Amino acid sequence: MKKLQETKQWLIRLIDRFVINRFVYHYCAHYQANVGVIAYIDGIVLIVKPIKTHDDYRELKKALDCPDPDKLTIDSLSLIGRKRGL
Repeated sequence: MKKLQETKQWLIRLIDRFVINRFVYHYCAHYQANVGVIAYIDGIVLIVKPIKTHDDYRELKKALDCPDPDKLTIDSLSLIGRKRGL
């Protein structure tokens, strides 16, 4: 029985090494589509690593559905949780 438990724990550790964590964020943002026209977008985005630096933030802006990420302003960003999966 002990051998079975050790094998199970070993398999769990092995699987954890290869499972990708995805971080789930909800965002609200806006950008100036044309002169005098502001478009608002919101949604959920899944990314592989958490946002910790300004470079991570810029990568997030590029992942969003916006024609010009440089004109995008994120109004709110909330971490919903982590999703594990392959």
